Amino acid sequence: MRNFIILLTLCFGLSLKAQEVPLSWNKDFNVALELAKQENKSILIYFTKPGCKECLEFYTEELAQSDFKAVADKYVLLMMEGSNNTSKNVGINEIKQRRLVQHYNKTMTFPLMLVVDTNKQEVGTPLTATDDASVAQFFDFLKTTK
Repeated sequence: MRNFIILLTLCFGLSLKAQEVPLSWNKDFNVALELAKQENKSILIYFTKPGCKECLEFYTEELAQSDFKAVADKYVLLMMEGSNNTSKNVGINEIKQRRLVQHYNKTMTFPLMLVVDTNKQEVGTPLTATDDASVAQFFDFLKTTK
């Protein structure tokens, strides 16, 4: 009987842990665009930057929470990093990444989130402030957008 209770407890604990599925962030715009077309979804882009304290806080305090996870499956998620590297000796992929970041994040604000449709057009207003009211308003927008 004791072994049965231990086994039951272990199975219950594992099933709870299995329900916590981490978000899957794409890193390549073209891959995200193809997925969005296949799944008939928009792309939700999260702009971050290495060494950005606000970006890390926003990610852990907002994007890792259940409120965000509840709407995240409506979108293809794309994480784009702004670069601290100003070197000109970079590869073509780095150059393409920089151009995409500059195109969609014109103010070079980090963190920033925005929705892009499968025609590469911005949808709605980007999230540029991370205060509670702005985040709540943006998450409400995400709930109503496809």
